[in-house]
Amino acid sequence: MKTVAIVSEFNPFHNGHKYCIDEVRRHFGEDTCIIALMSGNYTQRGDVAVADKFTRAAAAVVGGVDLVLEVPFPFSVSSAEYYADAAVSMADSLGVVDALAFGSECGDLSRLLTVSECLSSAEYAEALRKTLTSTPALGYARAVQAAYASLYKDGSDVLLSSPNDTLAVRYLAANRRLGTPLEPFAVKRLGGYHDATLLDGVSATAIRAAIERGELATALGAMPPRSAEIFRAAVEDGRAPAALSRLGNVFLSFFRLAPCPAADDLSGRLHSAALSAADLEEFFTLVATKHYTHAYLRRTLWHRLFGITSAELRMPPAYTQVLAHTARGRAALRRASRLYTLALLTKPADGQSLEGEAGRQAALSQRADLLYPLAMPRPVAGNAAMKAAPFCEG
Repeated sequence: MKTVAIVSEFNPFHNGHKYCIDEVRRHFGEDTCIIALMSGNYTQRGDVAVADKFTRAAAAVVGGVDLVLEVPFPFSVSSAEYYADAAVSMADSLGVVDALAFGSECGDLSRLLTVSECLSSAEYAEALRKTLTSTPALGYARAVQAAYASLYKDGSDVLLSSPNDTLAVRYLAANRRLGTPLEPFAVKRLGGYHDATLLDGVSATAIRAAIERGELATALGAMPPRSAEIFRAAVEDGRAPAALSRLGNVFLSFFRLAPCPAADDLSGRLHSAALSAADLEEFFTLVATKHYTHAYLRRTLWHRLFGITSAELRMPPAYTQVLAHTARGRAALRRASRLYTLALLTKPADGQSLEGEAGRQAALSQRADLLYPLAMPRPVAGNAAMKAAPFCEG
């Protein structure tokens, strides 16, 4: 029996995710154990997840995943490089994972591997340095694509403008750095990441947009039936959909009260915008430029609010939280218990007993989780997540 890790956000879990799971089992065998390494309450683009991590994990397990482990904050809310490094490190640290699966717009593993290898070269690193120096207003993401295009004329730079292809390239780069790389497996996505409607494919962006418009039935129709029922219950309970805008006062207060910066241009823009803006949407409008995209700014808000440094993000995750599992997932945990180097929490409150780097990371993640309930339509106690238990199927 193979064990395959899938890096995911399941924001929310939909039919495209179910298709990816089915493709993994078609390729590796029906008895394959699928472990999802899932972002917690915050996503890679710096947003709050549409539903809390336990709800999304439960929807994934009834949709076919065997075990859901959390990619903790702040790794879950960091750039593609840090996010990918953290997730692949987790998969390797478990000691039982044979392969790494991921969605991709192009679905061409050979092409993705080629781009990944090029981005790891010294020649590319120098080209990127020159691009960032000569055109600083371009922004990092666009500079990555421009530097690649300046060296390699194969047209593959277009992959670096597609969100899932970009992440796939980073997963492959992180995987290559392992002493014993996991077998990579790319699944071509159904539809595009930013599809505006659900008619053109399955898009989490479109599902979230439908929910925001009040078209819950349309959104639920894009999910597997049992996953849809779990999400419907969260909506009816007032636990979803969560929205970053509800945390506007948290961020505006933080940057308004921060000491007026003396040098850093971005710090100055954040402080000035917080003084002028009446809400978070206006704040982003005042700060955003071609160099500072909205996704970059959202991640920056979290990093500055919690004082997160790049050195901390370069540290591999030292712990993870079990969010949901099946009987097959529990068996994988038992096998891994003799091998994994991660501290493994089965109850959130257990994080308070962790020591060292694992304890520091768990404390930081749990502090961030205290804010998440304020983003819900019907806020609950800040420590609600500390009392949650993993969802069990079978």
